[in-house]
Parts: sequence; structure tokens; C-alpha cells
Amino acid sequence: MKRLIQILGVHSVRELLRYKSFFLLVFLLFLADRLLKLTLGSGAKPPGLSEAKALGLDAAGFVFEQLPSLLGDWLLDGRVLLGALALFVMKQLISIWPSSDMRRMHRGERQGFGLLGSLTVLRWHQVLWDLIAVGSLSLLTLSWAVGTFVLARIWWDAQGGLAALLLWAGLLGLVAPVVLAGLSFSSKLAVLSQGSFRRKLTLYFKLFTDARFFAKAWAFYSLRTILEGIFVGLVPAGALLWIESFPLRMLVAALSATPVYSFVKMASFKFFLFLYRDYPEVKEEYARYYEELEF
Repeated sequence: MKRLIQILGVHSVRELLRYKSFFLLVFLLFLADRLLKLTLGSGAKPPGLSEAKALGLDAAGFVFEQLPSLLGDWLLDGRVLLGALALFVMKQLISIWPSSDMRRMHRGERQGFGLLGSLTVLRWHQVLWDLIAVGSLSLLTLSWAVGTFVLARIWWDAQGGLAALLLWAGLLGLVAPVVLAGLSFSSKLAVLSQGSFRRKLTLYFKLFTDARFFAKAWAFYSLRTILEGIFVGLVPAGALLWIESFPLRMLVAALSATPVYSFVKMASFKFFLFLYRDYPEVKEEYARYYEELEF
């Protein structure tokens, strides 16, 4: 455990100080992510949700009585579909590009500025693999959401009240760290040059078929969620609320979030390498890194 903490903490900071331009990449991607969410927030909100809040409907009543019928309308709404597409494109930018950059760092290929080089080495088949991985994760998450919704709805029909909604929210939150792990691991496996298309999917689903993988990923990404929620969520949100100038508040929010977000990105990559260290596709890809760590 002490060794793992040293790798995730001390080594992550050391890599960030060595490759300082990575901060610039995260800074720019954070700004782009915020601008996209602001744009989608003004025009791509699910129809009916704002009206429901305005009418002061009970949250649990809305979820269990009205939400199912509204889902079909949302899925057919072009704004929602466009928003989902935009979010996937943004996911590629904020995930696969940094993963490509960190891959080159851990293979000793990253020299100088290096950001554009990390982008140009990406290939379409890697993006396609990531799309399939994320799509599979979305289907698994949707299945869990629907299954737990049915259980909570049974409770709602029998007892009513807020407890049914809290039950559903708790069951969704239970798997949230692993969903985050899946979104993170997909880009890291996508940039691997080792392994076939199918073999990478096999490695990816270890997260859901191997109890050891699941437990360790759940613990790590639970801690990451807390850290990211405070420094990448609450602190920038405060700047966005209290600073009137739009350019200034975006700048302050991005500058406050960039160091922590860069750290969790780097620590997540090192956690991935630690978790997959026994698999030849990963071990051969990062042989130099593992030799230096004496794994």
C-alpha cells in the first residue's frame, strides 16, 4: 500500500513537474468543457424538466410518475441527441488526447512541448474502439439504472415517500465510481498499440468480471470523485457564481481546477498501469516504466 501511495502521489507530481506543458493541455480542455456545458445548458436541457421544477412538483413523484413517460420524448428530441454527440466528442478530447500524451511520457517518447504530437499519433480505429467501449459501458449503466428503478418503483408503489427516491439514488451512486473508472480506462486501453481489438475489450471488461479489479477501482475512483468534486467542482463553481466578468470567472475557475485535475489525470493513469501490470499487452507497452519501478 505504501508503494502504491508513493506511485500515485509522489511520482504523479514528479511527472507533472517534468512535463509542464501537460498543464496547458488540461487548462485548455477544462475551458472548452465549461464553454460546451454552458452552451448545452442554455439550449439542450431535457424538455419538461424545468417546467416540472417551476411547478414545485415533489421530486419523488416526478421521478416515479412522470419521468418514464418523458424519457421517450427526450430520446426523440434532436437537441438531446446533439448534446449527447457533443459530449462524446468532448470526452474524446478530455480523455483520449491526455491519455495519448501520458502514454508517450511513460514510454520515454515525450520530448519538449509534445502536445500536438500526442494528438497526431492518434488513429481512427482507437477512437472507434473507445466509442464501442463507452457504448458498452453506457448499456451496462442503463441496465443497472433500469433494474434499480424497478426495485425503487415497487417500493414507491407500496410505501410512497422520499425513501424510494433515496434508495434509487443510493443504488446509482453505488456504481458511480466504477462507471467513472470505465470512462477513464477506455481511453487508456484505446491508445495501446499492443493487443487486438477484441483483446482490448476483454481487458476492459475485467473491470466488471474480476472482483479484485472492481473493488480496487471502486475505492480509487471514490477518492478521486471526492477530491475532484471539491477542487474541480465546488471551487470553480464559487468563482462562476461570485465573479461578474465572464472571461475573468472562466479564467479563475480554470486556473483553480487545472493543478488538481492534472494531478488526478496523472494519478489515474498510474493507477491503471498498476492495476493492469500483469497483463502482457500493458506490460510490453510500458516495459521501460515497469523496469524503472522494478515491478
